[in-house]
Amino acid sequence: MSNSWNNNGTVRNSRNSREGAKKRRLEDAYENAKKVIQRLKEAIEEIEDDGKQGVAEVELLLDHLSDLTTLDVSADGKMVIVASYNDIWIIDNEHYTMKPMKVDGNLIFALKFIPGKPLAVAAVGGALMLVNLEKGEPLNYLGPANRQVLQIAVSRDGRTVIAGQTNGCVTSWDLANTKENWSRIVFAGGTHMLAITDDQQHVWCGSCCYTVYKLDMKNGDVIRAVETAGRVLSLAAVPRTNNVVVRHASMFEIVGDCKYEIARCANSKASDNICVTNGGDILLVSAGNLIHAFYMDNLKKPASVYSGHTAEVISIVIMPDDEHFVSSGEDGTVRLWKLQKRGG
Repeated sequence: MSNSWNNNGTVRNSRNSREGAKKRRLEDAYENAKKVIQRLKEAIEEIEDDGKQGVAEVELLLDHLSDLTTLDVSADGKMVIVASYNDIWIIDNEHYTMKPMKVDGNLIFALKFIPGKPLAVAAVGGALMLVNLEKGEPLNYLGPANRQVLQIAVSRDGRTVIAGQTNGCVTSWDLANTKENWSRIVFAGGTHMLAITDDQQHVWCGSCCYTVYKLDMKNGDVIRAVETAGRVLSLAAVPRTNNVVVRHASMFEIVGDCKYEIARCANSKASDNICVTNGGDILLVSAGNLIHAFYMDNLKKPASVYSGHTAEVISIVIMPDDEHFVSSGEDGTVRLWKLQKRGG
């Protein structure tokens, strides 16, 4: 009886010991797995943070130019035009060719493609110049205008050009007939900013003051004047709405049917370079040599930061595919970037 009891007890104790050891091993493995998962999460966050701090360009389209002023992208994304003070560079992305066009004795402050045509319109001296992109030469002039043109906007159908001038005037031109539609003095100072609404019925305009104006595209009548929370530095139309984003030194506002402050951007230099993606989900903003991306549905949450320019960014334009954008900088370069993953 005694031996039997001892044998059974020894067996039970041995089984309990093995089960206890197994349980401890599982518990240790579980704790170790949690630590590994935590380290992986931290590594992923570190990689993502590093990516947000410096996203490299996809391609360097042009290098070693001086006095770059502005750029634009064709509706099909196959061409990029870049302006320096006295030259227009035509970059053919499809055939990897590039050719300059000299504009003697005049300064180029603005340059836009005309949708649906191999043409561009440039603000040259005191007039608007039509450019034949196939031949790389001037076609004719709209004007003459009585003051230097600072900014231009082109309607989506390619029929109308809106010009903002140093005397505060906003002028509409009919490209089909090369005639002036209307002209209206809006500001006491220069009209630096223009943004055509998505419905193509109105144009918002701004100067370096605390007010933006909404004009009727047909006749130039002032539809609305909106006082802003700060000095206006830049405007950008918001696709799929008739609103515009207004940028101050450290603040964004959306102006449209209503006006409200939506975000403050820390450490942001004054700049006139902002644009919104075609889908209306990302806002791109230059700050020194960096380009910051913000989610439009939560402008307090940065999406990413694009670094590559070594001097101040001058111009930013979204590509038609809504997956890339191009920029030019005072470092004399034009760069093609890939937009990072979306999501708020």
